[in-house]
Amino acid sequence: MEKLVIKTYIMRRIAPRVDIRGARNRLIINIDEDENFIDAYNDLADKLRKYPEFFKGSQMKAIVKGKEMNNEERNMIRELLETRFGFNTLFLNPVEQKDDQLIKFVRTTIRSGQVIQTPGHVVILGDVNDGSEIKAGGNILIMGRTNGLLHAGYPNKNDSFIAAFRLESLQIRIGNIISRAPDRKRYRADIPEIAYVKDDKIFIEPLNQKSKML
Repeated sequence: MEKLVIKTYIMRRIAPRVDIRGARNRLIINIDEDENFIDAYNDLADKLRKYPEFFKGSQMKAIVKGKEMNNEERNMIRELLETRFGFNTLFLNPVEQKDDQLIKFVRTTIRSGQVIQTPGHVVILGDVNDGSEIKAGGNILIMGRTNGLLHAGYPNKNDSFIAAFRLESLQIRIGNIISRAPDRKRYRADIPEIAYVKDDKIFIEPLNQKSKML
């Protein structure tokens, strides 16, 4: 009998979480947009701590870009840069860096309190937990289970759609239309579904080749 051989491949990170470059009295800090915030924060702090005397009291401007962050995360970065190292901090809005046709891929589970916002479409490769929020100017596709607040076509693009492997959010929004799911205890999606707007109402149906939306 032929012996079954299982090969294991170990994937190693080849790109840094945080890239720091100096340019004309400015420090350009680029944070990987798909990186976990805490990991990226710790990576940034570790790199700055390697040269404490060089950065301390520098009065340089630090420009932070790449990753979308909520207010709490921005305040953590600001406190690190300004209080500990004396930078003047400027955050570049990711919305200003991209056009509205961009597809944003997020390769992680979205935890409670996290907000993902993009002017284009968004694909989540993971679950979207209760207490989180996904807001996209285009369509939302979630390759996992979703319980968070979903808003596709933000703010008023009603021809957008939301699709998920397990669409269990209590509330979804498409453009300026809001829909609330049945009682969570009674509602458990067990097949991929798609939500779309028709006649100013949100319809949800199984996601298959016969879907009226496709």
